[in-house]
Amino acid sequence: MTIEHITRRLLLKLTSLSALLGWSNRAAKAALVPNNKRRVSRWNKTNNRVWLGEQFWANPMEDWRVVDGAAECQTTGGDRNVHLVTHQLTRPEGSFSMSIHIKRAETNRTDGGAGFKIGIQSDINEFRSNCFSKKGTIAGIIGSQLTLGRKTVELALETDEYTLELTGRPTGGKYQLTLTASSVVGQQLGTVSLIVAPAVVLGNIAIVNNYNLKTKPGRGHRYRFSQWTVDGNAFTISESNKFGPILWSMYSLSDSRGDDGHVMKISALTGPLGANDNQSVEL
Repeated sequence: MTIEHITRRLLLKLTSLSALLGWSNRAAKAALVPNNKRRVSRWNKTNNRVWLGEQFWANPMEDWRVVDGAAECQTTGGDRNVHLVTHQLTRPEGSFSMSIHIKRAETNRTDGGAGFKIGIQSDINEFRSNCFSKKGTIAGIIGSQLTLGRKTVELALETDEYTLELTGRPTGGKYQLTLTASSVVGQQLGTVSLIVAPAVVLGNIAIVNNYNLKTKPGRGHRYRFSQWTVDGNAFTISESNKFGPILWSMYSLSDSRGDDGHVMKISALTGPLGANDNQSVEL
């Protein structure tokens, strides 16, 4: 890009734009309001591609795809997960609920399970660093069992496709979690509850494919996730945490043209887009 008469004011504007394009340390206040069973996943309206969307952090990115309206794990290895970076559980005096539809995409020797994980915290409990923490409470189906933390119950019917709903509410100075699994026709397959200290639930939330980190590629199952909804005033909702579609940017400014003006060059990196996504970028 060539700009013949760049002013100081324009340069400051462009510098600010460059900062905004990245995942910066924005300090916007988060709204402490329920989101009324809001569907946070828009994969049913997303073209097939690698990048899941600006509100998600996939671990690792290349192991996930949007496929036919769902987020599908592409590997059979252990502990592949997707964090919803716009939502953190921060208010144990509040309640919450989440639901998601899960379908098995590939069957192998070991079923490492699939479902939610909550209370994911790093040592500093910051939403970005939390994305790389291995801590948290499991809430999903592993094999024929509905598993919530240390508690398990046998499912009434083992199935390859189901809906999970996880709820939490304060009770007597503690926090009660309840996990329910239902079939695609609405039949309840099992329910389990767990009482924990309020601090246990605080942190990031995520969906997980194969909970066991030690599950080797070629042995675990693969799952598809869709229709992820969240609700409740236990959440802090921070839209400023979104990352994308511009992931990073950088620019350079040269005065090598002398009296003719300056040359500014900007490069920007997007998430991996699909063949049917918009291929144009505008400044």
